[in-house]
Amino acid sequence: MLKALVMAFSFYTRLPMPYIKDPGKSGKYILSFFPVTGVVLGALQVLAFTALCRLSLPVFFTAVAATVIPLIYTGGIHIDGFMDTTDALRSYKSKEEKIKIMDDPHSGAFSIIALVIYVLISTALYHTIFSNITGEAAGSGAGVMIMLGLLFVMSRSLSSLTCYIFPKAKKSGMLYDITDGARAEAACHSGSLVLPLLLLVGSAAVQVICLPVAGLINILFQVILLIYYRWMCMKQFGGVTGDTAGWYLCKSEAAGLFSIVVYMAL
Repeated sequence: MLKALVMAFSFYTRLPMPYIKDPGKSGKYILSFFPVTGVVLGALQVLAFTALCRLSLPVFFTAVAATVIPLIYTGGIHIDGFMDTTDALRSYKSKEEKIKIMDDPHSGAFSIIALVIYVLISTALYHTIFSNITGEAAGSGAGVMIMLGLLFVMSRSLSSLTCYIFPKAKKSGMLYDITDGARAEAACHSGSLVLPLLLLVGSAAVQVICLPVAGLINILFQVILLIYYRWMCMKQFGGVTGDTAGWYLCKSEAAGLFSIVVYMAL
């Protein structure tokens, strides 16, 4: 399992990791350890948030940094899926043609526009949150910081679980090989789903404990998004793909940020 953990960090982050020449069966469990990369990212984000806030830097600078740090950490792999999925959705073509568009390495105009909008919205949400933390409404700043860090764990746990549970749009490729292999092993032991499920429940529980209202709002938003995601994937592509998983992860994190903003506005 240590090999699977190393491979998860190697594939989903830009952190230097040892090269695994022969992963063996461990390769089937990469997605099981995917949420752990969110634990590290969440910790890095909280440390960065705290340091930048204590330096009394302009709030806008902190908001931009908060938006950029995940992109640097992941190398933009999830944003790539977000862009490819957006291009496919905006093509209004058949399911088969949409899947081909997602496999195309080139980026279309719609994906570029969507990326700009996503970055602007993310920066605006962070700016609103940090403005409240550093201003007069900073009574629950520590709870907000903890919740911000846990959003990255929750989004990756949900993305991992959907990749295992939801139907696949393609009967080939890395996602199909990993999840089907892991599911076959899960018939003997459910190790492939246990860690993502535990981290999902744990991150949700801590959010509710730290910020009850914001945590419950976020859970509501995540449930609505999850239902929409499955409906959208089945209608548009016939199932999920690696690219749609990246699209969903980006949406999940944005929904979490928005839930904090809604909480602060109450």
